[in-house]
Amino acid sequence: MLIQHNLSSEDPCFAQALETIALERPREVAGRLRARWNAEGPGPVALTGGVWNNGVVLGPEFRIERASRVSALEWEYPTTKLGEWHDHSDARLLVMDFEGKSSWVVDAKARTTATMIVPAEIELSANCLVVLQLKAGDRVGRIYRPPYIPVIKVGVTYRY
Repeated sequence: MLIQHNLSSEDPCFAQALETIALERPREVAGRLRARWNAEGPGPVALTGGVWNNGVVLGPEFRIERASRVSALEWEYPTTKLGEWHDHSDARLLVMDFEGKSSWVVDAKARTTATMIVPAEIELSANCLVVLQLKAGDRVGRIYRPPYIPVIKVGVTYRY
């Protein structure tokens, strides 16, 4: 379930950095419009406990020009490198829509491979950015053997 999220209250520097990434993304249109984009990259490393640690920011390769809206979001990531932190860590997807000026979170800890239907009334742009975040326990400070997620795969299906 998508839950609306106030990005700037959690980490204002992160919000500014992501807005810069969104503005710098390629502006050219793909040769033909696809109704799907996929991306993958390294996941987060929880070097510090008790805070959300970010993985790579994933988004479409080309800017989708039409008023396209996300209809489904799918993700997959392994938990083999969480080690002894497996039962004490949380994972979530942070979905940012800079066209709609909104951000959303999805609890991804319960299901490491899932597909979620996005309700039409949310009107999430197909140009959204997705980040997997990892939080290791409530312990504050550096972690000796930090848990990490080696790779995250995201797929976005949209309608236009």
